[in-house]
Amino acid sequence: MEDLIRKVLAATAGITVTQVTGAVVPVAAVPDGVTLRSLESLLDKPVRISGMTNFREYPSFIDYVKQYKQEGARIFVSPDLTFSKNEQLAICYLDFPAPGKPVYSEHMARLLVQPSLEYRKLMELDNQLLSQDDFARRLRDVARFCTSLPAADLLEIANKLTLTSKGDFKSITDDITGAVSFAYDVQVKATLGAPAGSTPKTLEIPTNISFHLPLLLGGREVSLDAELLYRIPEEAGGKIKMGLRLPNRLYDERDLLQALVQSIGTDTGVETAVGDTGVPTGQAIEI
Repeated sequence: MEDLIRKVLAATAGITVTQVTGAVVPVAAVPDGVTLRSLESLLDKPVRISGMTNFREYPSFIDYVKQYKQEGARIFVSPDLTFSKNEQLAICYLDFPAPGKPVYSEHMARLLVQPSLEYRKLMELDNQLLSQDDFARRLRDVARFCTSLPAADLLEIANKLTLTSKGDFKSITDDITGAVSFAYDVQVKATLGAPAGSTPKTLEIPTNISFHLPLLLGGREVSLDAELLYRIPEEAGGKIKMGLRLPNRLYDERDLLQALVQSIGTDTGVETAVGDTGVPTGQAIEI
């Protein structure tokens, strides 16, 4: 095939393809006004697979790598993992060079971070103090994943909770100096709204709420702890502010990503290393 190409170039364009002594790649002497073009697009199939496919689900990424990996394939995991949407978690070079075996490394697959819908809904409530109606409305999206109390009870608390406060002055003695000061001791009472003429039901506000849901799209479910936040109305007729806080959110995300990274090598059978690589720009296939 190579000899045929040489003859065609020589006969039609006067181009001589020669092999320079000591050089690996053939060299073509091209006259002025003549351009060399690849004819690979005219072949029935490409000479090699090239391109990059982006995956947002871990199982799909694993299946693709197992199907197309070649000898010497290598996975590089991003050294600075974050839980931002579409952040690169790992990239697999399905044709990676080895000593004495250079390749182009043009066939790649990337695993991108994609938070699950359930977790995105929960993140929207994190460290937010909302009106009671807005909080209850948003809580409906994740209440089904609550494991510390029934979803119906959680929604009832969010919808009907009323807070009243009273306080008394009490003296406080400083154990070090012996000085006496006064503090205002506030007691908060929570009740559920009830029809007129009936006695409201007293309840204990849950300080912690547990959820069980997947953090990543297509990922395994994990347990998350949340703290219930509320703000007492500052004046009569004021509205309650409510919200959630995920105190261990960053640690939970880090632990999940690290566990995922450790499992990639096992699940694909591809050597994995932590490192940063220059990802070639170009058209990527989104999956």
